[in-house]
Amino acid sequence: MAKSIPPEDQHEPSTTKAATSASNTTAEQEYTLLVQRQDALERPETRRIDELRVRCGPTTSVLGALKLERDALDGSTSKNGGSVAWEGDCFDGSCGGCTMLVQGKVSLACTVPLAKVADKNRRVRLAPMRHFPLVRDLVVDRSRIQRTLSLVPLQGPRTPNASVKNETPSATLALELARLDQCHRCGACLEACPQYGVHGEFVGALTLHEVHLRNSGPGRRHEQSARVEAMMAPGGVNNCGKAQNCVEVCPARLPLVDSIQSVARATTKHRLLGWLFT
Repeated sequence: MAKSIPPEDQHEPSTTKAATSASNTTAEQEYTLLVQRQDALERPETRRIDELRVRCGPTTSVLGALKLERDALDGSTSKNGGSVAWEGDCFDGSCGGCTMLVQGKVSLACTVPLAKVADKNRRVRLAPMRHFPLVRDLVVDRSRIQRTLSLVPLQGPRTPNASVKNETPSATLALELARLDQCHRCGACLEACPQYGVHGEFVGALTLHEVHLRNSGPGRRHEQSARVEAMMAPGGVNNCGKAQNCVEVCPARLPLVDSIQSVARATTKHRLLGWLFT
């Protein structure tokens, strides 16, 4: 909403100029969203680009603009095909559901201001992630992430008689572990990875980071060898091409390269020392 500007005062020209500038900055403008749409993975003939026109302020996020389009649909060619399908409802970057390609770069749509990424014609291109099976429009199937994690022992003891040495981490370690345990499992790192894909076997930076996290905290000795051996198998850490794209796009700013290197060192140690590894 534009700010109310008082009548011009000849004695305070600078104040009036600043207020006018602020009003212009917050004024709503029309943007065009060029959305890649497809009704389903098995219906490639429905692939198309819809132009969605929305009016919003400069601080409105890409996801906010999609919500405006869904609520109104005015001036949009999507009316014939229904509202655009997308995920995410937190609008603060905490769920990771709205991950998509914004102007060709994987991003959380709820954290990207529309005005910041629009071109000179106020157009923004949106597309679904390519390294996951398409469900519809901007929605993809990320269930492979959970399936991959389920193959690696990341949790505590699964049997009543199993025990883990009781460890109390230092305050410094506790803070570091809390910082590392911020993964949204949004898939941005996997989308940016040239080794990861629908038909590839590489587990990706997300799983390697989870292994590093579990190998660093209290109870890390529980099934640590099994975790490391899982990362030595085909598709494990050796499949990493070291492109380091993952750390560039991670919305949580996790040190993914450090995590990958830590797991790589652990696999080397296990390979050299064998049964001595703990």
